[in-house]
Amino acid sequence: MLPNVCSYKCRNSPGGFNCTCPANGYTLAHDGRTCQDIDECAAGTHSCSAMETCFNVQGGFRCLFFECPTYFMRAAKGSTGNGSAVLRCVKACQEHDSDCARDPVHIITSTALSLPTFQHLEEPEEIVLLRTATGAKPDLLPDEPDVFFDILATDELNSFDVIKRSQNSMIAGVIRQIKPVMGPKELVLEVTMKYVQSGVVSQQNIVLIHIFISKFWF
Repeated sequence: MLPNVCSYKCRNSPGGFNCTCPANGYTLAHDGRTCQDIDECAAGTHSCSAMETCFNVQGGFRCLFFECPTYFMRAAKGSTGNGSAVLRCVKACQEHDSDCARDPVHIITSTALSLPTFQHLEEPEEIVLLRTATGAKPDLLPDEPDVFFDILATDELNSFDVIKRSQNSMIAGVIRQIKPVMGPKELVLEVTMKYVQSGVVSQQNIVLIHIFISKFWF
């Protein structure tokens, strides 16, 4: 019998074999070998309340509830089209609130991402693209706008990084997984986007990415 013929487990049977999947969250595909994730959110079999957003993860679901912090108001809530719940909070200062006005953070975005367990990573796996409206130039003059990306919070092994690149002639940040993370595991990446011009930070945005890593590679 060929190795790894089944996604999960292989059981011998007279004259052949049968593939099985984990007891919860997966179903066997039509090919009889591949385990497919069950989307409980789309099927309506989840237990999330009306105040929560159902987010499908590999092998299950999570009920998410994102709130805006002080000085911020909700700008948008919904789905990115791939099942990721998103909440964008925009700074809304009260009149004469100097503490709020001095805070360089303008936008805080909370989102979620489901990943399999990458047992081996021969090269970094790109997982999130952060777009900006700032043009990318090969040689920036000192007074031209630039964007800098940094990860403030990650896992204990520093399994993720962020790099800057040009995307459609605009500056973009690419978050990458650079080390394997064995699931099941949940963690939050806090990424900053600093808009700088003439050496001064004109605006700072924060992206909070809630990552749910499956126990399995599929």
